[in-house]
Amino acid sequence: MVETLCTIVIFLYVIPVSLISLLVSKRALLSYSPTLLKMTNASSILSQLVGMVQPICLVLIQQALPPMFIALGKVEGRTSYSNIMGSAFSRYFMFQIVNIFFVTVVAGSFFDTASKIVENPRMAFELLGLSMPKQSAFFTNYILLKTFIGLGAELTR
Repeated sequence: MVETLCTIVIFLYVIPVSLISLLVSKRALLSYSPTLLKMTNASSILSQLVGMVQPICLVLIQQALPPMFIALGKVEGRTSYSNIMGSAFSRYFMFQIVNIFFVTVVAGSFFDTASKIVENPRMAFELLGLSMPKQSAFFTNYILLKTFIGLGAELTR
């Protein structure tokens, strides 16, 4: 029953992760505000800061998951702390693979090329293949933020 609940939680998190990928990506933020676009063109530091908004939002919504996975491990009847942490780690790993890697890559790549795919469906795989490497900046920022902010939050927890 707990495994089913964890699977449901992991797949329901697709919705907020997709929304964050769509609404607060660097491209989306710059399209909302022409003033911000001018400022980021003038300053490379501000451009990098705008690019870090999406990973920061993803790290923040993930902070609720480890305590929930630990509590589910206790409800499941696991007795030792290492066993509870092992199950929480494996569930959190699955969350990272499904929601951060697949959803972010697919959402970022697909939303960038959706209009071109509609115009020329035969080029869908080529267009997606060309847009996927653009997600590398997000993953670099995400790993850095997760290392310095996410792990710090885990240590204080």
